[in-house]
Amino acid sequence: VLISCSSGCPIGCKMCYLSDKEKYPYTPIKEHDLFMNIIEAIQHKLKEDHRLKDNFIKLCWMGMGDCFLALEKTFNVTRAVLEYVISNNLALGLDGVDLGTTFPKKYSDLKELNKLNMYLQKFKRNHFNNKERSALRVFYSLHRPDVNRDKYLIPNTIPYTDAIDKLTAMKELCGIDVVFHQLFLENATDMNWVQNELKDLFNYQLKD
Repeated sequence: VLISCSSGCPIGCKMCYLSDKEKYPYTPIKEHDLFMNIIEAIQHKLKEDHRLKDNFIKLCWMGMGDCFLALEKTFNVTRAVLEYVISNNLALGLDGVDLGTTFPKKYSDLKELNKLNMYLQKFKRNHFNNKERSALRVFYSLHRPDVNRDKYLIPNTIPYTDAIDKLTAMKELCGIDVVFHQLFLENATDMNWVQNELKDLFNYQLKD
């Protein structure tokens, strides 16, 4: 289930089409409305194919907006949706919960991440293909070609070096898996930066 936490987005990423669309002003979505939107979507899909209830559910906070702006709301809505789905036998259990973020400057309390991760342990997990995955994963958008372009490409986020430090500490403290996404932009991505900086950051030998 792909979830948008707001209508429009305040991050202003230059490579995102929403940033240039005035018809999408940023408007947070209230918890109750989010919950109802998600449940109605699930029920609609189940009417199309009732066999879906024989699968495990995955919630992906990767739609419009950045859920790190409101992690308490993310936790509350995730909890409400999972309780509803499992209690009504609309899924076998939990595949996982994925949170996509650019790590905005005004991010909310990261303690909510550990709170959510602990809560997810109560559900029956799908371990067929994800034995090594944590129930909660954070997908961080590492889209900046270099430090000097931080403010241009994703203007309302913390520097990627600070974000990586925080995410690494979070993984070590809470055991939450962190996945890094690098976007390659034509005429913008500095390949030397990608090969050198990423290799230094993650101590990983990139292949040609």
